[in-house]
Amino acid sequence: MSLESRDDVEVRVSQRMDRQQVLDRPMPPELDVIVHEAALRTEFGGSAVARQ
Repeated sequence: MSLESRDDVEVRVSQRMDRQQVLDRPMPPELDVIVHEAALRTEFGGSAVARQ
């Protein structure tokens, strides 16, 4: 496992905050999706994961 330097982390956090501003603006982008029912019913990770 590699650890990122403090500078790398600060750059990534700054970039994420910039992207978040797109969602916080008055007319944020919308996303419509169609999900196959099997994808909703497929179990993975057990009940502990589902609770999270």
